[in-house]
Amino acid sequence: MGWHVTGSERTRIGRAAVVIAALVSGMTASSCGEFTHNNPFDPAVPVTLTIHGPDSAFSQFDTLRFTVTTDPVYDYDDVEWLISGLQKIDNNGTYQVGPIQTYSGQPTRVAVSVRIGSRTASKDVNVVFKPAGSLASFCRSLPGNTFLLDTARSKALDWIGKTQEVCTNVVDAHGGIISTSRQLSSSARSLDTTVAQITPGSATIVATGNGTTGIVLTNGTRVDTLVITVRQVVTSLTVTPAACVPSSGVSMAMTLGDNLQLTLGAPAYDLGRTQVTDPAIIQQAVAAATWAALPFQGAVPIGVTTDGLVTATTRGYAWVGATLSGTLVATCSIQVQ
Repeated sequence: MGWHVTGSERTRIGRAAVVIAALVSGMTASSCGEFTHNNPFDPAVPVTLTIHGPDSAFSQFDTLRFTVTTDPVYDYDDVEWLISGLQKIDNNGTYQVGPIQTYSGQPTRVAVSVRIGSRTASKDVNVVFKPAGSLASFCRSLPGNTFLLDTARSKALDWIGKTQEVCTNVVDAHGGIISTSRQLSSSARSLDTTVAQITPGSATIVATGNGTTGIVLTNGTRVDTLVITVRQVVTSLTVTPAACVPSSGVSMAMTLGDNLQLTLGAPAYDLGRTQVTDPAIIQQAVAAATWAALPFQGAVPIGVTTDGLVTATTRGYAWVGATLSGTLVATCSIQVQ
């Protein structure tokens, strides 16, 4: 039965052969005089370590692989790859470029180092973040010309006139962000300006109507699309009877013991005081709103059900209100006589 020798075994056999040859050469020399110190396992014998691998990295999270050779060659097994300005992945010479913040956002030079026994070697690697394209994202401006980026590719705006900032990110080959600016190319456009528009000369999107649209940004051959959905949220409803709203400081009158049904409906408004005209949105808001007595200072107790049936229980001034998702959307001022 034959023997099968693996690649790694061939390497170790080759190293051993070189070592044996070196030792034999030393022994031969010693027969004629002083013993020659060329045993590479002897720390006193000069051995050169050379690291092989890339000289540069151009993207965040690039994976770099390095190897080491010795001169003279010998059968070492105590290799240690050292921590450096790159992230060490394993002890086989694999490293990874960190995020740009690791290097203060600037090109830099880092050293990869290896140790075999008492001997060490280093290799410089230039880390240069090379732009490979751009990517649009929603963002929010912060003090100091910095931005809070949002990874979401779609946004919902809940009132007409509400704005959303957009940033342009210069990215490397792995999509890592190199720099961010509040600028949009002149080619940026909304696919439906009745839903959202881009404010001229800015990187701000403004809600103009209910619906969904894409904001398309083109950079060279790359087309990037962000999605905007506008759906007004009701923050104000009209209450009936109209006398609920005080006129000239006079509240709606009720007689002690009387009942009165309050109702809600259009016109309705969003947070920007734009009228909500979609009947489905209004109907949904009316169905979800609930009534309760308001604990204003000086108010007398009054009975009211969640669906707006008021019972005058105590003489004096009382207030009731309808809330929707925690927002007061309608009130009624009552004087019980």
